[in-house]
Amino acid sequence: MKKIFGLVFFLSLLGAIYWSANNWNFVKRTLVKVIPHTVSLPEITENTPSGKITSASFENCKVSITDTSGERYFIGRVTGDDIPTKKCTKTPRFAISDSGKYMVFEDVSGGVDLWIRIYSIEKNKINTLAVWGTSSLLDIEFLANDKLMLFSGHAEIPDEQGIGLFDIPAIYTNYSLISDTDYLETDKYESDLDVRDVSGDFFDIVEIGNKVNVFGGTKSRPILRAEFNISDL
Repeated sequence: MKKIFGLVFFLSLLGAIYWSANNWNFVKRTLVKVIPHTVSLPEITENTPSGKITSASFENCKVSITDTSGERYFIGRVTGDDIPTKKCTKTPRFAISDSGKYMVFEDVSGGVDLWIRIYSIEKNKINTLAVWGTSSLLDIEFLANDKLMLFSGHAEIPDEQGIGLFDIPAIYTNYSLISDTDYLETDKYESDLDVRDVSGDFFDIVEIGNKVNVFGGTKSRPILRAEFNISDL
């Protein structure tokens, strides 16, 4: 009996390793979301960043990134110079694209409105991607093709939740700002995606293979709210 149990355990372990190897992007994204990173940061350099973004940090309203050289660079401030440091005590939700070209983060330091900021290592500049009233950013996910999915709304009101899809490569290929602001022109390159109304405090966008699944409900009992083919997005 023990031999049979041992064989079953070994085969299960082998299956888990095989699945992880074939779904490494999903495993990597999940680990980044659930495991806090508390590494010591290198000193900020005055050089210009290049290559790919590997990490980002937010300290006292200041935003910095690290690139593939291992150097750390100051790239700007959360919102503006007039925001007091006490408004920046919470690390914002952020994500880095697989290509390492872009980093996007939430910003509510200026008031109740939700601002979505994005940094391009090629432009070496932070721009405003979107501003959404009193909504909260529930989850954020860069797809493998660098398109961005933002899950936003009021956490306690399912029918006021939705996903915005932004074609980030196209936005920067056709880089244009609105008037004299730092707002990116995105109208031609964004769309809204519907999700099924599901109550709960769990919000997760997961890319696996050629599909994107959106989950709600609770962490212990996730419920599928939407499924999309990446080729259709």
